[in-house]
Amino acid sequence: MWRGWAVLGCLLAASSAWASAANEFVEHDESPTDHPVTVQLQGGVAGYTGALASRIDIGATYGVSLAYDPSPFLGVEVGFTGAENELRLGPSGDDDPNPGAPDLLRNGGYVIVTPGFSFQLPSEKGTFFKPYALGGLGVDRYSPQGLTRTLGYAAQTVTNVPFGAGLKARVGRFTADARVNYAWEFNERFSIFDDHPVRVQGQVLVGASF
Repeated sequence: MWRGWAVLGCLLAASSAWASAANEFVEHDESPTDHPVTVQLQGGVAGYTGALASRIDIGATYGVSLAYDPSPFLGVEVGFTGAENELRLGPSGDDDPNPGAPDLLRNGGYVIVTPGFSFQLPSEKGTFFKPYALGGLGVDRYSPQGLTRTLGYAAQTVTNVPFGAGLKARVGRFTADARVNYAWEFNERFSIFDDHPVRVQGQVLVGASF
């Protein structure tokens, strides 16, 4: 779990530094659609709800995304996302199925739409904010490591429906984004414990617009 918080902390620090540097490069007559293409790195923490909440620890999530905002009200994003999770140990603490490395790896991709409304604070020229909702489709590949397969987990490709909300900020060409989203997974089970697991994650994204 500490890896997830470390990734999130690093990205928060980077977003703060980039926002400060961005103030030197603001074009004061910009509009929300002047730089519609955004490339971002993402990181944070991810876990599961329902029957898997007590079986899988919160872990690190990471990825990269490409977003396109053709209007102040609508955006489209495609991206790669991955995560590393440990199974929750039993009372003895000595039953780690993959000692020294993650028990469960997830890698996949997604496409989402991000409807919202971009606005500019009157006192902050060249700085735009966009609260938004998100929804779309995703595909994940789960890969149990070590002896994890013997504990009710299988290598499986799973489709899902991501949904959630976030807030995006742009200063000049620098961007920072914070979001929370869920991913409801279809009945292609990577675990015997839940037919439709729901993944939940919090992320910070930092990048640049073009």
